[in-house]
Amino acid sequence: MGIVLRIILIFFSLLYFGYTVLQIRRSHLNIEDAIFPIVFSLLCILMSIFTKVVSFISMKLGFISVSNFVLVFIIAVLSIYNLKLIVKFSYLKEKLKSLNHSIALIEKEKEK
Repeated sequence: MGIVLRIILIFFSLLYFGYTVLQIRRSHLNIEDAIFPIVFSLLCILMSIFTKVVSFISMKLGFISVSNFVLVFIIAVLSIYNLKLIVKFSYLKEKLKSLNHSIALIEKEKEK
């Protein structure tokens, strides 16, 4: 992995980490929900520092370039996390629909 790619990865990982911490401090993000962004940014920093390990893994998996492996890895991790969020959102949407129905029934009972 080239030095430019390593610097870019470290810079954006630190930026992502800092933004996550800022959102926690402003109370816009729960610590429980911030675990993934913090771990992900630290993992990206570790990947850019320990490039020999990443090179070894990418070589064993058959990637021609380390940067291709890093890109595929980041896309895969974010896609899995996105699916997790979609499932959570869908569950919360169903609970909200159920809550709206319950409130409507209670209001209808009060009208009688």
